Amino acid sequence: MKKYEFEWEDDDSSFESNTDEESTEFKELLKATPKNKDEGTHYRTGEKVRAMIVHVSDGNDVMLELGVKDSAVISKQELLSPDGEFHYKVGDSIEAFVVAKRDGEILLSNSLSHKVMKESAIEDAYNSKIPVKGKVISTNKGGFEISVLGRKAFCPISQIDLARVTNPDEYIGKEFDFLVQRIQGRDVVVSRTALLKRHAQDRLAQLKEGDELDGVVRELRSFGAMVDIGGIIGMLHISELSYGHVNDVSEILKNGDLVRVKVLKIEAQGPQAFPRISLSRKQAQSDPWMEVPDKIEIGGSYRGRVVRLTNFGAFIELFPGVDGLVHLSEMSWIKRIHSPADLLSLGDNVDVRVLEIDMEKRRLSLSIKSLDADPWQSVLTEFKEGSEHEVQVHSLKGFGALVELKEGILGLVPRSSLLKAFGEAYRRKASPPQKLQVKIVRVDKTNRKILLSPAQLDQDDEAQKDYEEFLKLSAHKTESRQSQGDAGRLGSFGRLLADSLKKKQS
Repeated sequence: MKKYEFEWEDDDSSFESNTDEESTEFKELLKATPKNKDEGTHYRTGEKVRAMIVHVSDGNDVMLELGVKDSAVISKQELLSPDGEFHYKVGDSIEAFVVAKRDGEILLSNSLSHKVMKESAIEDAYNSKIPVKGKVISTNKGGFEISVLGRKAFCPISQIDLARVTNPDEYIGKEFDFLVQRIQGRDVVVSRTALLKRHAQDRLAQLKEGDELDGVVRELRSFGAMVDIGGIIGMLHISELSYGHVNDVSEILKNGDLVRVKVLKIEAQGPQAFPRISLSRKQAQSDPWMEVPDKIEIGGSYRGRVVRLTNFGAFIELFPGVDGLVHLSEMSWIKRIHSPADLLSLGDNVDVRVLEIDMEKRRLSLSIKSLDADPWQSVLTEFKEGSEHEVQVHSLKGFGALVELKEGILGLVPRSSLLKAFGEAYRRKASPPQKLQVKIVRVDKTNRKILLSPAQLDQDDEAQKDYEEFLKLSAHKTESRQSQGDAGRLGSFGRLLADSLKKKQS
């Protein structure tokens, strides 16, 4: 057996002394033999018993039934959970210890306090696995100094609670029930965790999937929160915190918060391991999507907050728990948006218009650009076929020069036309930021494209071929962006499936 060595002072006036008479009296109570079982005297003081709750008074007493003829009482305070709630009902069974007998009634308690059990009887508590009350005096290397039955004891930091201890000082001055784990000379080692696990097993026997109950947040982690539900630690994953998107657990919770949760799953971890309890906060709340038909309508404009950016768009939260997607193609009429970060940042407040509501898939399609007038609506009147304009070259491509007629409106001067007008010098004449005098050949409102030629030339067949190549390339890029957006909604598996279907169709 490993020897635990602790240096205690031989005497400490702050702890009560105990007389030999008190110790002898308690030992005699533990060894007492009943003479008349019908009178209930066969229950020894200090004995652990199981009793059934038969009545819960409005006051502080809970009435219990022991066997067939015996009755007992326990204080309601003894049965409160760590969050201060009374979870028991008539018919439930509990385990407790006999601490006294009065007027034919047996008094029970979850532990034997200093008033009943004196220092010299701590060995009996160890041998009988009876909980004892102790007060946390201070912290020391590796744990806590505990005052138990007039003696100093050591509690390792890992044995003070079920959850990981991040702030040891918060336990100082508090009184808890402990189990005596080891006695070696004057050294006493105690554990609260062992007792909490015992209580948790009793609580677990009553817990079932689908239960909704209050818990206390014990610890925040990057992937969620550890929640105490009546002495049992459950895992609340970040995905179950809210119907809306959560970037950081601390946005929603902090240590010590009281939170309503639903038990999703109780998974066995082996014969000796404690089950894994999965919890949900959002499923214990009303579903915000049920409010969508009353709060949102197609065509309506609303102000929302940017909660997530992806490579295909931005998600805007319109109200807590409900967000929608603004695809890249719905961000601007005039700017070429390559990434949502070109226009938006997380946390931005932005106005959007609702294009589509899909209640079954819980999706909202939103648009920013639809709030403004489409600049192409005025193109037919401003740029009539045959009219001439001075324009600035936006970029030079293999199929020709893209020029800007007005903000957001581009036109194409095909390469064949540039060669006819300028010869091999067209690369110098038609590179940004040169200006050109051009003539409107065709306004294609369907494809939102404008075909141009140098003002001094007429349209020819070769120019038409360059224009058609330009249309095909533009259509391919648009399809690629839309496909990327659809796959992004489906996730990595959906993207693989979409690619597979395209290969089969080609």
